[in-house]
Amino acid sequence: MELCRWLVASVVAVPAGAQLLPCSHGNRQLRSTECYNMFRVLFLAATAAALAGCAGSETATQATFRADDAKCKSYGAEPGTDDYVRCRLAIDVQKANAERAAVLPARRR
Repeated sequence: MELCRWLVASVVAVPAGAQLLPCSHGNRQLRSTECYNMFRVLFLAATAAALAGCAGSETATQATFRADDAKCKSYGAEPGTDDYVRCRLAIDVQKANAERAAVLPARRR
C-alpha cells in the first residue's frame, strides 16, 4: 500500500510537509520536500533510462518496411510514383503467397 501511494505521489504533486517514505542522508534527517525531490529525480532517471533502451530499437515491421523500400529504390522506383507503388504491391503479394504456401502443407498433414 505504501509503495502504491509513493508511485502515485511521484507522478502527482505532493503537498508540502507530507512524508512519503522515511528518508535520511548521512547523519541528518531530510525534510519531506528534500526526500520527495530526491526520489523524484531517481524516478525520472530510471524512467529516462528505460525509455532510452526503447528509442534505439527497431521493430521487425520497421525493418521489413526499410528493406522493401530499399529494394524498390534499387530498381529505380522513387517513392510517390506509380512504379514504386507497383513494386511495393508486388513485394506484398509475393510475401502473402509465400505465407499461404507455408500454411497449406501444414494443414494437409
